[in-house]
Amino acid sequence: MKKILFPTDFSPTANNAFVYSLAMANKIDAEIIAMHVYNMPDIKRMKKLPSTLTEVYNDIEFEEFENFRDAIPILREIAQKQNRTNVKLSHMLVKGESIPCIARVAQKEDVDYVIMGTKGAGKLKEMVMGSTTSGVIQKVKKIIISVPEQAEFDGLIDDIVFLTNFKPEDTKAINDLIDFARPFPNFRIHCLHIDPVGKDPEGKAMEAWKADLKLDYPHISYHSLESDNSATALEGFCEKNNIDFVTLLPRKRTWIQRLLGSSFSLKMAHRLKVPLMTLSHYS
Repeated sequence: MKKILFPTDFSPTANNAFVYSLAMANKIDAEIIAMHVYNMPDIKRMKKLPSTLTEVYNDIEFEEFENFRDAIPILREIAQKQNRTNVKLSHMLVKGESIPCIARVAQKEDVDYVIMGTKGAGKLKEMVMGSTTSGVIQKVKKIIISVPEQAEFDGLIDDIVFLTNFKPEDTKAINDLIDFARPFPNFRIHCLHIDPVGKDPEGKAMEAWKADLKLDYPHISYHSLESDNSATALEGFCEKNNIDFVTLLPRKRTWIQRLLGSSFSLKMAHRLKVPLMTLSHYS
């Protein structure tokens, strides 16, 4: 059975990501491990130590335990509303720093996916560059799915964009993505390359890459767009094709910044509300 690690802070954003976790777990026959990480105050930064430091720590641990205990029934209620009570759900409370703890548990439990909510709805640049998500992408060599707080799940996972730069690792990644897609009936993969205007007007690079792939999958299409604003082009493509996920390989930060950089206005960023699937196990 596959495993999905679901880090949660009990927020509505995290609960929204849990809906996606349930849908995936149901399709791929996976169990969900709900994980909450908490940390103690750094006493080195305290100018004056409280006289009862042990009691303070005990109170914090007890409060975190109570919060976690109270949150589990909420997750089960969400599963019931989604008709996903068949999905196996376990949970753990872990003390420490978020990113190292998530990385350690992901490795120990040998999870296949990490699905986490992302604050700052639709700010795709921040979703990639943000501290926690960015750290998880760098440290956890798994498939990471970041779900924006305003992502709306329609009950289906039908269409996914695979952003390609025609690199050798893209070929293996697209085959892995096809394996991921097989449990989903009529799952469509849209291979998308976005080029600056005039660089490859006839899309020859895409055609050459397509010819080399020789894929045996009926629901795959290839698209090459010209745009000097990659983020706007991506946003438009997602809206036009009702995309459920955007998928990319972690490359050099400069490449991601070029794709999702400052030209991607705040207004446009808030309109892009689809989850981001990062194939971090290729990095």
